[in-house]
Amino acid sequence: MIFAELVGELQVILSSMSFEDASDYFSKRVFGLKKDELLELVVNIGILPEAIRVDSSEEKLFAKLSDIVLARCLNECALESQIYSQRANSADVWAKSHFHSYSLVADAKVFRLSRTAKNQKDFKVQSMKLWRGEHNYAVLICPLFQYPRVKSQIYAQALENNILLFSWEHLALMISKGIRETASCSLQSIWNMSHEIKRIGYSGHKTLWEVENKLFCNLLDLEPEEFHSQMNAYRRQFVSRGNEELKALHRQLHQIQDYSREKAISELIAAMRYNEKISMISRYIQNLENWK
Repeated sequence: MIFAELVGELQVILSSMSFEDASDYFSKRVFGLKKDELLELVVNIGILPEAIRVDSSEEKLFAKLSDIVLARCLNECALESQIYSQRANSADVWAKSHFHSYSLVADAKVFRLSRTAKNQKDFKVQSMKLWRGEHNYAVLICPLFQYPRVKSQIYAQALENNILLFSWEHLALMISKGIRETASCSLQSIWNMSHEIKRIGYSGHKTLWEVENKLFCNLLDLEPEEFHSQMNAYRRQFVSRGNEELKALHRQLHQIQDYSREKAISELIAAMRYNEKISMISRYIQNLENWK
């Protein structure tokens, strides 16, 4: 599996190259993938593996990998795409049409399955309004099955600000069906779906996806039965990934239970990043003492 390969690589690659070089490496890898390899990656990229430590360099590189995958997906839809070099206070990716006068910003979201308590700040819908700037559209890409299943402010915010709540699964379906923009076929109606849903007088609540999915099928001339069948297939893959994550956690738990006292202490120190924190603070103090 290409996803497993890339995850395995990012866990060791930072030991031999800088973050920037690692990002360039993965960009070349992802943009060189065949279509079936890309599809397998797209439906898996939304889940951040539990094996990757929280706030680690590997976690940041995985987030960058998701940006690269998103850019490749937009490129596969025949849009010119590029990753923002600076992630702070901006969307992850921007894209523009080769054939029609519009551009968009897109933000890629990945979540750990163990982190179920998500709130509106996790999705940054309000921020997307600012990040859109002079671009025509703003698109949030998240695993479909990680969006809130109950009433949420993000739905009302998305409709009010014309932010498209989209998913990796929707992108995968578009790519698998070979849906690409041409001179005679614009994808603007897809990126503008939130505006259309608000125009017909819909208010955001838990059935927003029913309306959006119906509109999605109508705009792309997809049979609803085929759409729901494919989404169910993606849901089963999501369950499969969840079971894999559980097995991995159980293996790690058994390994920890077999640790010696010295090994347990060493691993705890590493996990809490004490040595790294001590080194950083020491360098900061030294710089202050040498200040001229």
